[in-house]
Amino acid sequence: MARPRKAKQRNEPESIAHTLDEIESTGDRITEWIIENPVPILAVGGAIVVLAAGYAFALSRAESTRVEASAALGAVQADFRRAMGASPEDVIVPEPANPETARKVREEYLTRFAEVADEHEGTAGGALAALEAGSLEQALGRDDAAVTAWSEAANTLGSDDALRALLELRVAAVHEEAGRWTEAGEAFERAADIQSFPMRQTARAEAARCFAEAGDVDRALAAYEQIQREDPDAFLPEHVEARLRELQIAQRLN
Repeated sequence: MARPRKAKQRNEPESIAHTLDEIESTGDRITEWIIENPVPILAVGGAIVVLAAGYAFALSRAESTRVEASAALGAVQADFRRAMGASPEDVIVPEPANPETARKVREEYLTRFAEVADEHEGTAGGALAALEAGSLEQALGRDDAAVTAWSEAANTLGSDDALRALLELRVAAVHEEAGRWTEAGEAFERAADIQSFPMRQTARAEAARCFAEAGDVDRALAAYEQIQREDPDAFLPEHVEARLRELQIAQRLN
């Protein structure tokens, strides 16, 4: 299952217009190049035109796919909020008074979010749909299913996609709540390895903390020392850094 960035619908026409401008500009530049060059290289120019056309189509198709995914996600989110009794001004979705109603709504919309995630696998909208599906699995008491949904979605995204980090953080949180410290540390570490994620060093510090909780001091210190090498000025939670410094000092004394 594919599985966060909610597209702003009011910006979609501008985004599409920008894509069309890029396509038109590319075509203009290719045309000028062909006119300015002699006949013997027109064959090369023809090849470039074919490539440019393919590039233009790819741009247009990618933009269309993103818009479709965002629209599908937004529609299901809006329906879910209404089904749960949320008003437009509610920031937090309220819990229905009847627990059975809440369960049925979650089961129904879990399926709908999962369908969006599958249909738009590998896109931001698909990843966010998987994030929602996993959250509903968790709310229904199925933590393992939530982890599976988020992990599968993360694997469909690019290796440096920041949304992948957010999915891994949710995985880490579930493992940590269950006391699976090594698994939690590994999920935090995967998030930390994503260069585009702005809080990557904080995630690595959390990985180190979890490894320490698991009794894997070597792995905890390796993560901490990596932070010190890559970003000595990185802000780390005080309690986490204090614990890691203690471990570092104890290791040196031994």
